Amino acid sequence: MLLQVIVSGILLGGMYSLITIGLTLIFGVVRIVNFAHGEFLMLGMFLCYFLVTSLGIDPYLTMLPVAAVLFALGAFTQKVFIQPLLGDENSQLIITVGMMYFLQNAALFLFGGEYRTISVTIRIPS
Repeated sequence: MLLQVIVSGILLGGMYSLITIGLTLIFGVVRIVNFAHGEFLMLGMFLCYFLVTSLGIDPYLTMLPVAAVLFALGAFTQKVFIQPLLGDENSQLIITVGMMYFLQNAALFLFGGEYRTISVTIRIPS
């Protein structure tokens, strides 16, 4: 049980570090604070969950189509919402906070508030 808790903690910390690296990279390169960054991650996780449960695809194989869909969604968001506001930092903060609240509440409305999990079988070669 202790080993499982340690591994889960390391995996959760790795996910948090990936989110933080993404935020730092976006702010460092384009000088945009994207408060909706975590919600895009949430959308990716829900997309992965539904690909696994409805189509039966291996969770590791869902990374490629999910990354492509989220890239397209991010490019659309950049072009439509962020690009027109590039000179005004306050408006960028307001639009990304608005997207954050919208995506959170839309996901809560559509998917509910209960936890969802995916089980992955690990095959250790003997």
